Amino acid sequence: MPVDVPAIGVSFKQTIDDYREIVFQSHIPRDCDKAHLDELLDKLSTASDRLKAKAHLPTIQKLLEIKKEAQKTETSNLLLHQTEHDLTEDRWKQEAVKSGRHTWRPTPGQVQALATIKAKIASTEQNLRVLDKEVAEYSRQLADAEGKLGAGA
Repeated sequence: MPVDVPAIGVSFKQTIDDYREIVFQSHIPRDCDKAHLDELLDKLSTASDRLKAKAHLPTIQKLLEIKKEAQKTETSNLLLHQTEHDLTEDRWKQEAVKSGRHTWRPTPGQVQALATIKAKIASTEQNLRVLDKEVAEYSRQLADAEGKLGAGA
């Protein structure tokens, strides 16, 4: 293209992370058609999305790993609380039968103890629901980032 043709400068700025941003600059002929301008902007957008995904990929992977470990821990905690509940209730029922009572009726203290264990179970189940959503979201973000990296590789 001749040097004396007037051109339009195009700048495209993308924040990569908390510390970095990138600016793409290019020029197009002043009288270029819309399709050419759109193509240039699409290329700049794709390149900036790929760089941002590359910068965020390690963070997303680490967060996903942390959330999956937390899921394992909470699942283990849930099993422990449920087992504690069942064993405690069974022990009290057996003690009632051994003492000659045909049916077990929990004392106020036992009711409170079981309520405390049930509260732990409910809290752990809620934590697991939150973690499930977070794992799904980070998995989606990871797939999205890997897709952007694959598209430009």
